[in-house]
Amino acid sequence: MTKSFIGLNKYQIGIPDIGWAYLFIDLTALETMPPNEAISKLEEMGYEPSLRYWDTPDRLRPCLLLKAVQLTTDDEKPFDEELDLLFPLFENAVRSPRRPKNYRPKPTTENETALVSA
Repeated sequence: MTKSFIGLNKYQIGIPDIGWAYLFIDLTALETMPPNEAISKLEEMGYEPSLRYWDTPDRLRPCLLLKAVQLTTDDEKPFDEELDLLFPLFENAVRSPRRPKNYRPKPTTENETALVSA
């Protein structure tokens, strides 16, 4: 098993780094329209979608990155209003992962449990 990519680069979307949130459309999950129509609609809404790929355990997924923002507070949800606008059009293709500043990974061993609890 390969380690998950964390962060964002010119071509790839990964797990958000601590303190970051992403907003993107997973093109493989689009059910309401073809990708070219989705891109046109996003541009009409004022977005400048950037084509990236998301490497998931089952396959590579082409995506359209809409925004990446640094979180200012741990409970911040920067895309709530945008999700309300995007979801009716793109449904379950909309993705919005985030990792707050106080994020702590879940321990996978007893030793890690002791370290997290300390």
